[in-house]
Amino acid sequence: MNNSIDHYRITDFLEDSGFVAWVNGNDPETSATWESWMKSGPPNLDQAEQAIGLLRAMRQEGEREVPFSKEDEFAKILHRIMHRELISKDYGSTSLRKWLRVAAVIILLLVSGTGYLLIRSGFSPGRTLTSHEITVPKGSRTQITLEDGSTVWLNAESTLKYPSRFARSVRQVELTGEAYFTVTKSPDRPFVVLTSDVRIKVLGTSFNVKAYPNEDIIETTLESGLVNIEKIRAEKGESGKIILKPRQKLVLYKSTLNAEITEVKDKAGTAPVAAEGREPQEVRKPSLYSNYETELATSWKDGKLIFRGESLDLLTARLEKSYNVNIRIADPELNQKTYTGTFENETIEQALEALCLASDIKFTIEKNDITIYK
Repeated sequence: MNNSIDHYRITDFLEDSGFVAWVNGNDPETSATWESWMKSGPPNLDQAEQAIGLLRAMRQEGEREVPFSKEDEFAKILHRIMHRELISKDYGSTSLRKWLRVAAVIILLLVSGTGYLLIRSGFSPGRTLTSHEITVPKGSRTQITLEDGSTVWLNAESTLKYPSRFARSVRQVELTGEAYFTVTKSPDRPFVVLTSDVRIKVLGTSFNVKAYPNEDIIETTLESGLVNIEKIRAEKGESGKIILKPRQKLVLYKSTLNAEITEVKDKAGTAPVAAEGREPQEVRKPSLYSNYETELATSWKDGKLIFRGESLDLLTARLEKSYNVNIRIADPELNQKTYTGTFENETIEQALEALCLASDIKFTIEKNDITIYK
């Protein structure tokens, strides 16, 4: 093999037709050569791995973390990909659209400042791809278009697992974290969102699910359509199923999942304190809120942070996810005060300054670490 390959950068690998053919599985004759070179530990192995990850991600194959240190370099890579034939003609326009969708996802993450996208799937050489896994890091959000045309907005610190092609009888995905779904109607194939504690079944609708593994609360907010929610760990003799109608929000707690659900009629459209999980652990009971202001739960996908009567500890937890920072509240008494407002295009400094104006608090910032005190 040519020694000059030891000096390849990502763009060089992507422009090498032999390398691309090997990654795409179209050149078995050179497979052993490339694999031997990879195993030899070349000085630019990381560049080759990034190129492989990018090519496989764009084909929706492979298991690779795709890091990029510079937005301008990635833009150059995309430019060359879009203007060169790096995939064989038999893939056709459908695959090209998949390339563009994946590229758009990576660009969105780069624009939001993350610098990387983690894409996993069940692919291995000689096997048929079965599933994908996308993880969005802290401080970011991204949009995914599924095989059936349904779209998913995935919030920070969230993971979505989904198949490359849905089964004939059901469309199932697995969620850890928070996501907003707009589901394409398909009467013969229900759409199912599986979390650690609930199974959400729909036919065609728009709804938000929040189920972070490190939080006790599980929230489902419905904008349109109908949603059937089933508790996975329902007690014996309990149906464990709840049906949501538009503008309803169901709040469950993992610690009291099988407790009786209390229905709350809230004409103001703003969820009471219970919906935000601020009450003591011993009184956390499942609640169903009607006439709910759904934008409170879904605005994050539009880059907004809307809060109504929210305690400082819960508000700062949301700020941490949105801005990729760590916030420490020095005095627990500060959590007694509640805040109402909207953040949209503010920096973290501007957001904190606004909180300071609303109450008697101060803050310090050192890189990504923030301390709030009296």
